[in-house]
Amino acid sequence: MKKVLNYFFWAIIIAVVLVYIFVPDKEANNKADKKTETTTTISKTTINESGRKALVQRWNDPGFTEAGFPQKESFWIFIKSPPNPADAYAALACKIAKSEYNVKGFTITVWDFNKKKYGKARCY
Repeated sequence: MKKVLNYFFWAIIIAVVLVYIFVPDKEANNKADKKTETTTTISKTTINESGRKALVQRWNDPGFTEAGFPQKESFWIFIKSPPNPADAYAALACKIAKSEYNVKGFTITVWDFNKKKYGKARCY
């Protein structure tokens, strides 16, 4: 009986060691996945600052238009006499931003100089 318990004890020890060696560590895999996700997120949020500055300059004509990024996800265009429909104008500004300045990832809003909103378009 003592020999059977001894064999049983060693069989359990060997089984535990084999499981430890051959079963993949899920926590280590999760850490590797999280690193990959973080790297992916960082590469997606890269902002083309020089393109944004050039875009702002395109819409700066003192007395008639002014533009700027009050936040990284908003581009505002102030116009002395906003066009009708201003949504179409904002969509056109988005096409120009993407094709000529290689920038996107924000909402374009058209305002007049009295800070009345006339239209907007998402630029993604």
